[in-house]
Amino acid sequence: MELNIFSDVIDALEKLANAAISLKDIPKRQRKRYQEAVAESYSHLNSAANMVFLRLGDLLNMKKAQFLDDLQRLDNNAEWLTLERDVRLCSNLRMTYPEMDDFLSRMIQFSRPDWDKARDLVDRLLEREGTLADFISSSLARLAQMASKARVSADEYKKAREAVSQVREAVRNERTRLIRSEVAFLDALSGRGDSA
Repeated sequence: MELNIFSDVIDALEKLANAAISLKDIPKRQRKRYQEAVAESYSHLNSAANMVFLRLGDLLNMKKAQFLDDLQRLDNNAEWLTLERDVRLCSNLRMTYPEMDDFLSRMIQFSRPDWDKARDLVDRLLEREGTLADFISSSLARLAQMASKARVSADEYKKAREAVSQVREAVRNERTRLIRSEVAFLDALSGRGDSA
């Protein structure tokens, strides 16, 4: 099962990171705020990816009945929202929203129209409490739907376990990409001369 939960978000964040590094016509203090907002977004997105990765790993360690019950609840927005609140992920993400919103407005105004996609993704994830939970639960809906067939067929149960394993591996790869991207962003920030 091909399911990349965070790839579009990582693409948008990489675009923001590259733009934040190249800012020159913005006062140093404001540029630093934008760069910090991008750095915080990397950190929070990594936390979200870790939550999904760990949850899928937990599923794979469960016996059949518990596996199927928990698989069916993967798209349960309320459970993801509770987890999001427990780790204060959403509130921390929303704290970066004003800077990201201002930054994206500047990029759309002075750059190409393809910033609209990045803008939509940032709005989807940061605009209000629960949007990250909505995003995760809707991304995992296809997996959750496999539970009903897996309850009545050994073949479907095997397919469901394999799908969870594949999606978990895809999330692992996305986390690796996210970490590499964040390291490249931080290296570029620390290695460039600061003018203005």
